[in-house]
Amino acid sequence: MIRLGLRYKLLLGYCLVIAIMLAMVWTSFRALEDMSRAYSFATEEQDQSLFFTAKEVDHLVWVTQLSEYLLGAEEFHGQLDPTKCRLGEWYYQLLESEQFADLDPELQELFLALDEPHRRLHESAQQVVSLVERGYSEVAVGHFFGQTKVHLMDVREILDQIVAISTARAQAWHQEAERTVADTARNLWTFAVLAVVLALLVALFLSSRITRPINRVAKVLREISTRGGDLTQKLPVESRDEVGELSQAFNNFMANMHEMILRVRRASENMVNSIGEIAAGNLDLSQRTQEQASALEEVAATLKQVTAAIEQMAANSNEGDNLSDETVAAVRLGDNAVKEVSEAMDEIAGSSRQISSIISEVNEIAFRTNLLALNAAVEAARAGEHGKGFAVVAAEVRNLAGRTAESAKTISELITSSALRVDRGAKAVEHSKEILDGIVLNSQRLGDLMGEIAAMLREQSSSAQQIQRAVDQLNEVTQQNAAMVEEIAAASDSMRSESSELLELVKEFRLLDDLQEGAYGSHS
Repeated sequence: MIRLGLRYKLLLGYCLVIAIMLAMVWTSFRALEDMSRAYSFATEEQDQSLFFTAKEVDHLVWVTQLSEYLLGAEEFHGQLDPTKCRLGEWYYQLLESEQFADLDPELQELFLALDEPHRRLHESAQQVVSLVERGYSEVAVGHFFGQTKVHLMDVREILDQIVAISTARAQAWHQEAERTVADTARNLWTFAVLAVVLALLVALFLSSRITRPINRVAKVLREISTRGGDLTQKLPVESRDEVGELSQAFNNFMANMHEMILRVRRASENMVNSIGEIAAGNLDLSQRTQEQASALEEVAATLKQVTAAIEQMAANSNEGDNLSDETVAAVRLGDNAVKEVSEAMDEIAGSSRQISSIISEVNEIAFRTNLLALNAAVEAARAGEHGKGFAVVAAEVRNLAGRTAESAKTISELITSSALRVDRGAKAVEHSKEILDGIVLNSQRLGDLMGEIAAMLREQSSSAQQIQRAVDQLNEVTQQNAAMVEEIAAASDSMRSESSELLELVKEFRLLDDLQEGAYGSHS
């Protein structure tokens, strides 16, 4: 089934009225067109009738001129050529035009029949003029009355028939226009009556479709607004348009309101019970709050002692940090002295190495001197007596070279022994230096640890102070909570009375549970 909303129903009613109005307008325009066409055709027929009447008059004037010529006029001015007279020019052009093919067969037949009498009329006039010019006036008069007048009557008879047809058609078109006016007036009145009736029906329909449900809603709302409102009422949904949606939405609203009031009632009942429990809990909470306040006072006193101890430890830690710094400074001085001794030992070792090098050179010189002395002794032995003195000198030189070599050896041994002792001393100094470096590092680490301990103790002292302040604040808050608990207890009593009053107000509404309880009571 097609669902039409109220909007579309209104539009449909208005469209029907507008359609009738458009039909009236269309009928009026169509009637105007028909009347205009009828009057136009009537005017054309009248003009054509007048035209042929004028052409008939022209030929009467033409015949009158011809008769005057017979009576003695000096000259005949009429047109003797049937194709050049006023009627002939128009007539023969009509026969050759497309308009002639569009004429009715009756008119075509009359126009074709007009050709012969019209042509003979002009031919008889030519004969009359010719007879008069030749002096046969009496014969011309006889021919005029015997031929010309007869052909003129034939032409006039045909023209009269054409004029009669045109006049009859003009009258027919006039009658057609009058009938169109009458039909149009009748149709317009019919459409007007239909439009009024349809508008009234649409108004009544929409009024019944809109006002009746709204009145129902207003009635239900008035009943609900009074004390003891019935929330079980529902509106009948009689349509599927906006009014039906309004009724359905109102029913949904009533259902939601019913559910909400029911929940409020149950919540009020639960709240009355809960408030009693809250009051008992508040009393217990008040006692615990007092106990908590006493405990917090003891904690505050203990924290003051802890804070004082932490501050003393922080002071001792700062003093230990200062002593550690002095120890590190002294160890660094010893480390510097050991470094200087190590450098001096390195210089002694370098000098010993230089002396060893010099002694090596002395040994080499003594060795070469000994070789030279030996060579000199050999040469002195070869020289015999002459070389004895030189041999003595060579022996002495060898003796000196030997003593020099022994002394150099002794010095070398002493220097080697000194170098070994210097190396052992350098190693001992280096070991002492490493130990002092370790002591410096440990002292620095000890100083850092003492600094960290001092910082931690300062932080602990600050934290203890913050805890002290927090405990003081907590103690203050606890005192405030105790006061608030008393206020809550008073508020709970007030809420209990207000909840009872709210429950009584909610019970004023009539709910399905009330109906079910009433039904159970009646059955029991």
